[in-house]
Amino acid sequence: MLDDLLLKYYEKLNESDKSIAKYVLNNKQRVAGMSIDELANNCLVSRSTIMRFAQKLDLKGFGELKVLIKLDNGSIPKIEGSFVDKVCDNDIKVIDYFRHMDVTEICQKFYQAKRIFVYGTGSVQRSIASEFKRMFLNLGLVIDVIAGEGEFIQTARIMDNNDVLFVISKSGESEFLKEHARQLQLKGIPLISLTSAGNNSLAKISSHNIFVVIERHITIDNYYFDTMLLMYLVVEILFAKYVDFLRETSETQN
Repeated sequence: MLDDLLLKYYEKLNESDKSIAKYVLNNKQRVAGMSIDELANNCLVSRSTIMRFAQKLDLKGFGELKVLIKLDNGSIPKIEGSFVDKVCDNDIKVIDYFRHMDVTEICQKFYQAKRIFVYGTGSVQRSIASEFKRMFLNLGLVIDVIAGEGEFIQTARIMDNNDVLFVISKSGESEFLKEHARQLQLKGIPLISLTSAGNNSLAKISSHNIFVVIERHITIDNYYFDTMLLMYLVVEILFAKYVDFLRETSETQN
């Protein structure tokens, strides 16, 4: 598995990356038990270089790199306890967290916007964007879903600072988004993002970022399981909070 990733992203690797790859491939058993600092010392590079190496392989960080190495070694342990409990407990934890999250400023942005645009970076994210549109349509709010990169470029040209852009991206890392989102930022267009972690490029350039930690579990036969359901749940809770915001705003005005 790691070998396949190295081949796939070989062109992205610089000399330091190739040196790390060589060490890892020749010492998989040892590296499986190392910390990131130990691997950095053995490869004569910095901790951040190891992190960037993992990210170039489209991994979130050193933790995922170690999981891949353990999978290659066949050393991932079997699941302890109920997998159902792990999944359900995580979902409940996320729901409880967002139930109490203050999103008043985001609701105000939606309320004051002339137009709201939503963009999903992948097929599942686009599905979540469509669900976002469907829910808000029940409030008489028309949401424009941007279908793809070409449409994003055309739409960005007509957007102004009275509009709001809501972007749904699992990783928050996209060269296309980084380039065009910064242009929107310069035009003063509020950018609200939903990502699976808060420390990513999209989150850093967003006016507001909502992030949900999607836990990755090892299942039977050492396969990964992570779910995008949590992002659906967050959008649903955001909708519910907007309904409450409208009621409170109406009561205040009356």
